[in-house]
Amino acid sequence: MSVPIYQSMSIPPDKWKMDTLTSLRIANIYVDYLVEEIYESGLFDILALAYIIRFMKRNKNTAILIFIAFTGTMGFGIISPILPLYVRSMGATGVMVGLVSSVFMLSRALTSLFSGDFLKKIKISRGNSIKIFSPFMAVLTAAYALIPVYGYIITLRFIHGLVNGVIWPSAQYLTIKSAKKGEEARTMSLYYIFGNVGGFLSKLLLPVFILMLNDYMHIPENGQYPFLFIIASIFMTIPVISSFFLSTEKKTVESPKEVKNNKKMAVSTMILLFAAMLGGAILTTSNSILILYLKEHFGSTLKDISLILFVTNIISFPFIYLISHIVDRGNERFILPVIFALTFAATIILSFAWSIGAVILSLILMYIGLKSFRPVLRVLINRDNENFNSLIGYINAIENTGSIIGPIIAGFIYDKFTNQLSSFGIYGSLMLFSYMLYFIRKITAERT
Repeated sequence: MSVPIYQSMSIPPDKWKMDTLTSLRIANIYVDYLVEEIYESGLFDILALAYIIRFMKRNKNTAILIFIAFTGTMGFGIISPILPLYVRSMGATGVMVGLVSSVFMLSRALTSLFSGDFLKKIKISRGNSIKIFSPFMAVLTAAYALIPVYGYIITLRFIHGLVNGVIWPSAQYLTIKSAKKGEEARTMSLYYIFGNVGGFLSKLLLPVFILMLNDYMHIPENGQYPFLFIIASIFMTIPVISSFFLSTEKKTVESPKEVKNNKKMAVSTMILLFAAMLGGAILTTSNSILILYLKEHFGSTLKDISLILFVTNIISFPFIYLISHIVDRGNERFILPVIFALTFAATIILSFAWSIGAVILSLILMYIGLKSFRPVLRVLINRDNENFNSLIGYINAIENTGSIIGPIIAGFIYDKFTNQLSSFGIYGSLMLFSYMLYFIRKITAERT
């Protein structure tokens, strides 16, 4: 074993520890040693755990909501890829398979749109709505395995969308309201980042579960679906348990004047919602039509495509948090054009997609732009409107609408036109135009 560097220097033994820690600030010579010693001793893990525990104590609701997003997305990420295969094994046609996703998205959009006003009318807070409806997420996921009949599955999928449309807008609303003043954008970015990480982990774990069922339990493919639904249900149960530790948000008494103004939606908000719909269209198209393009034009395998999507997403995470930090400091005027410019540049590059490298570059720019826009959008609308409790549902509903319409239009262009990915350029140009309208509106409002 090599002698630690601090022992090879003329430092008395009784001062080794003190001098090493002190010298850390002025001499890089000790850095490598300290990192190695901390890592080997397990102190790094202890410090990381201590930081997480400290964060949870200071931001209990926020930590629980981020954990709910993380574990809930893991469960959702398991059932998403296997449901189409499950209904296909029942003899469903391609259209019927597509309806499984469309029905879910439509019902989720409907409930997202009206959940805020509905919960207010029946006097259920956002926090309590998560506690009441999250158990249905776990039960419905397990219920897919009970009856292998298409009509039964499509009905469950519709109900699942209704429940989903209540829970996630409520979680997003509480995440912003639970965040400390001036940290809303960063908190929302962490919510989405951990949600994405949960989705990635589910994609990594799914092959492991299938391997165990196939090689160790010798269960044929068609017999594996019920077990996978049960596993997903277990992941969905974790948010159920976590939700009971949520504190109910404080209620504020509104004056009659405030209530009247709450019914009005700012024009700038309408423009941002239009941009959100386009953003939903772009992201969903990149997860469907773009994958098809990579396979048919570059011969990319499923493994190659998964790696590209995984790496480009991971690269975007620190930039998403950085952009949120800038917005929290009140510099959205500077960062919004950056978000829209990145998205526009990415979509123009994707419209031509002349090489794999160009696709990778465009995906990195697109993920930084659009995945930053999601948390920033919610924070900006919260600042501009008093009735954010209702508007959070509008945001999710409109993003879902974009997710439904976007791939349909993109698929038509892909089949009928020579430039098969020109839909990206169209969506990106419209997003840039929406920012110009938003900018003009803000300038006009300030002058009046």
